[in-house]
Amino acid sequence: MKKKELLQFVQAVGIAAIVFILFVLPVSASLPQAGLLATPVENGYAGFSYGTNVKEEPTAENPESKVWFNDGYWWGTLFDETQNQWAIHRLDWATMSWEVTPTTLDSRIDDKDGQVSTRFDALWDEDAGKLYLASNMRLSNPSHANTDEKRGKLFRYSYDANANTYTLDDGFPVTINTDRTQTLVIEKDSSGRLWTTYISRFPTSDPTDVEDYKVYLNYTRTPGDDTSWGAPVDLTTMVGSAAVVAFDDHTSLITYGDKVGLMWSNNLDTNFYYGEYTVGDEPTDWDIKPVSVSGMTLMADDHIKLATNGSQVFAAIKTQNPPPGGPLTGVLARDTDGTFSFHTFSNGSSNDTHPTLVYHETENRLYMFVASNEAGGMICYNTMDVTTPLRNMTMEVKPCSSDLTVSAPHFIASSVYPRINHPTASKHAVDSRSGVLVLASDQDNGQMYLYNLIGSAPYVTAHTPGVGELVESDEMVITATFSLDIDPATLNTTTFRVTSPGGVLIDGTVTYDAATRTATFTASEPPVKGWTYTAAVTSGITDTAGRSVVAMSWQFEYDTENVQVPPLVLYLPMLGK
Repeated sequence: MKKKELLQFVQAVGIAAIVFILFVLPVSASLPQAGLLATPVENGYAGFSYGTNVKEEPTAENPESKVWFNDGYWWGTLFDETQNQWAIHRLDWATMSWEVTPTTLDSRIDDKDGQVSTRFDALWDEDAGKLYLASNMRLSNPSHANTDEKRGKLFRYSYDANANTYTLDDGFPVTINTDRTQTLVIEKDSSGRLWTTYISRFPTSDPTDVEDYKVYLNYTRTPGDDTSWGAPVDLTTMVGSAAVVAFDDHTSLITYGDKVGLMWSNNLDTNFYYGEYTVGDEPTDWDIKPVSVSGMTLMADDHIKLATNGSQVFAAIKTQNPPPGGPLTGVLARDTDGTFSFHTFSNGSSNDTHPTLVYHETENRLYMFVASNEAGGMICYNTMDVTTPLRNMTMEVKPCSSDLTVSAPHFIASSVYPRINHPTASKHAVDSRSGVLVLASDQDNGQMYLYNLIGSAPYVTAHTPGVGELVESDEMVITATFSLDIDPATLNTTTFRVTSPGGVLIDGTVTYDAATRTATFTASEPPVKGWTYTAAVTSGITDTAGRSVVAMSWQFEYDTENVQVPPLVLYLPMLGK
């Protein structure tokens, strides 16, 4: 029912219609539902409890990403204790609280302990408008799964920007491996081919015959067909014993340009390995070598998180058994010529672990995060500007410690939740619009989600009318809601403006509601039927900290009683036309 028809209906039947609308008509469940208010802690925010029905450490492991940025919001795969299942959540900028959406996720239960055991790696493809979730029934001691319902699955969702929801596409999920694994990573290359990697083994019927743990790779056989998966490839067929690893080693993927990067740790021979594939080659044609850093020996531990700036690759890693002054955590940087350099975050005198990494496009900078202890503690971070060549990059070497005089800056820390662990960050690069978000968890103190966000510039999170909307109104009222508090002195009809099809500024007034962070442009004259108007939010608007808003513009039309005949038409009869 259109708005005008609804109004006529209400006027005709009176209060009964209002009662009918409020209490009988179903309410749409498409929008995210408000979550529990976030609680500020010493550094960051405490969210809500994920409870005890999901296997511990819901933000683990390093190679996987549980959060992504899309359509002006941060989203994540979080466990909703009230529904006893995973669901997509959206971070509300105004309250810094996670809102649950109607999109529930794969919540398969381990028949041995009755707990939900699934975990996800999230890949957001902005160009395609698709969300990919690789879902595995997490098993610390990975192994072949005899039944399909326990194997790794790929779920693909389409995003509806008007409803702010994700809908599972037809034909999904599809099975992408034959195993239960500790991690399962998904990537997509420039041809549209999907890739996944993981570590597993295939036990035999003989209990004395212990099959090796190996690195596996799988991919869609037809680029662009996300359902065309085949049998996984055992990488020992490519590199021999280099792909024979420990049960808790990590493997991961990254795409950049026309390349796909593959990296894994090997606790058995203490090497990191890196392989590169060029799009268009045979999918099994990889150039794989041990990682070598000039003048340095790095003994691999089972921690890897990859990031890229589009041409170079960075890996947050951890080493094993370093001497007190030797490097424990840091960034392996792979330059365009294939050479590696290492940049220390913390040394062997610390207990830092579970590193994660994000590349910031606007700042051309890396953000690295670590947990202070294997059992949890706090999350610290440091940054490093990307230079040419990469070997010239520097980062101040500091541990993650409760002693602020020696520690790297705290990012998530709380005296109430002193066992914060397993930081997870986005797979994609971030920018000034998104800022840098890290989500973590405290398993020992109420099973709590904790998180923090820094570096976000203010931008429009919602606006009316919508893009391309046909508005049925005889008045022009335009709104823009911002992610951060705006300085009202910077709002006027120049910084928040509306123009006619000829680019002429529309007269009006601009007001600001601080409670909702919403600016409203009200035109002095009614809109004209059939005209396409352009609203623009400019960088002249700043937040209360003086940061410029991310500029944007959008167009819309009006279906109104106000019809204006173009001046040329009035003169046509005089011209004999």
